[in-house]
Amino acid sequence: KRVEGSGDGKEERKDRLITMAPEPEDEINEKNPRPLDEDDIALLKTY
Repeated sequence: KRVEGSGDGKEERKDRLITMAPEPEDEINEKNPRPLDEDDIALLKTY
């Protein structure tokens, strides 16, 4: 559920991520990021 015009959007996105994945899982994902997909590889090649 999105409420337009409340906050700057960043908090809303963070809340949604926490809702999708429990915090312990988030910590694991930060230490062991998921494998790169084609979009990530394409972005890295631009740097």
